[in-house]
Amino acid sequence: ATLAARRRLAGLAEHPVIAAHQVGAHRVLPATFGLGWMINVAERAHPGWRVVEVRDFAVHKGIVFDGSAPESAQVVLVPADDAPAGQLLLRASVRGDGTGRLPVPHYAATLLLVRAAPVAPAGAGRASYRLGEGAEDGLEIYAEGTQFHAPRLQGMRRVLARGADRLVLECQLADDPGLRPAFGGELHSPVLADVLLQGPPVLGRALLGQACLPLGIGRAEYLRPLPDGTPFVLVLDGARVDAGGATATVNATATAPDGTVLVRFTDVTVAATPDMAAKFAEAVRAWRQTPTENEDVPA
Repeated sequence: ATLAARRRLAGLAEHPVIAAHQVGAHRVLPATFGLGWMINVAERAHPGWRVVEVRDFAVHKGIVFDGSAPESAQVVLVPADDAPAGQLLLRASVRGDGTGRLPVPHYAATLLLVRAAPVAPAGAGRASYRLGEGAEDGLEIYAEGTQFHAPRLQGMRRVLARGADRLVLECQLADDPGLRPAFGGELHSPVLADVLLQGPPVLGRALLGQACLPLGIGRAEYLRPLPDGTPFVLVLDGARVDAGGATATVNATATAPDGTVLVRFTDVTVAATPDMAAKFAEAVRAWRQTPTENEDVPA
């Protein structure tokens, strides 16, 4: 049967993680929270099952805490008839609880659930990288305004390799266990997964010439959990500019230091708009003015 689960959002904008995700003058719910919201409800509604794949995740209207954000919203899960044998396939969406004729669509995706996680493939043939060495030059990505995140979400630490359409980063970020009961899944951390969506806009800016935001993920594969507070490698490749030149798609693969694939986001769509760079710069100025957060950030 179709399931609808409502959640109140009061006070969420004051959480330190959300406070670190400010675009321009307003805080924005990270897309990985919208994705995790659907994963969370799906796994709670189906005990013993876990989401291992997400298809066609789309951000329709992000939740911006600018005074017009909904007080509550609901996840709707609709079972699909074409699920593979022994698996569950759910059409999921997050919809606003407004009083209008039609509910405002925020996020949508198709979720694939299984009873046991697949074996993570080894990173055969993947280059090995020395981690934890040298200056944390990846933090310049935030300081220069290529990305906007405040220090609490600055997970891209070092640039390990760079090419015209490829970028390899050493990443490390502390999770927040308090957020996972509402916005996480067994293999999905809304905080750590945000780093995977921070990377594609960096490559997108190099390709499109403007600051970018992620709009969706063609396919997300969850093999093993991302590490909490310890280094992992993020490989950004497969980049291509779409017709019209306003969007690009990038693959983002998180691996353990030994090359084992943890999480893979394929065909992450990023979009550039002329005013985005100014909003990123405004956000950087805002977090620089918070003394408790900018102690370790490059000047």
